[in-house]
Amino acid sequence: MGNLRVICYKWRSWLEPLVFIIYLISLVVALPICVLIFKQDETNIRTRTWFIGGIFVFLSVPVSLHTIVQHLIHYTKPTLQRHIIRILWMPLIYAASAWFSLRFPAGAIYFDTFRECYEAYVIYNFMRFLLNYLSERCDIVYALELKPQQYHFYPFRWILPSWQMGYNFLLYCKLGVLQYTVIMPILTAIAFICESLDVYNEGTFDFVRFVRGISRMFLHSLPRWSNFERFLF
Repeated sequence: MGNLRVICYKWRSWLEPLVFIIYLISLVVALPICVLIFKQDETNIRTRTWFIGGIFVFLSVPVSLHTIVQHLIHYTKPTLQRHIIRILWMPLIYAASAWFSLRFPAGAIYFDTFRECYEAYVIYNFMRFLLNYLSERCDIVYALELKPQQYHFYPFRWILPSWQMGYNFLLYCKLGVLQYTVIMPILTAIAFICESLDVYNEGTFDFVRFVRGISRMFLHSLPRWSNFERFLF
């Protein structure tokens, strides 16, 4: 029991080797299966694309895992590193969702749903990371009040009033990010339900598909507005 406690206490020394041993075992198992599937249908362009994409997925996994594990081992700034770790999972999730969507096209909506919800979560964490980082070094509201007035980009500055530097500027930047964080999962859930009810198809026009198209346009405009708010901040 004493030795077990010592081993658990020194988890930082064996965490990285353990993660990469699991990765190598997964690679040894998955690679022959992928090669076998490719050989069975190598003339299919989708299969070739899936196989080539899989090579890059397998290459991206150790890079991302190494960065995540290093933050876990040297976890000295929890208020910052917890958000960094959550953000670093994004490349893996994007790569895996795209790769599995190529292999299982019928299930692409499920992978996309999870990916887009996590993307909203990552944007929230990025904003929290910025706020935590800056709040440790200065009074954000006071620092913004000393900055020159920031104006919207063209053509938005002709439509939207400028935000007063200080509390109002910080508040609107937060709201711009949070609206994406809240609305994106809702619209993704609507798309998921529409696909389950078989009303998410292209090619014909009716009221349901019209509403779905407007929702998709709004869905794709949200990241741009959220990025605009973060860029201003």
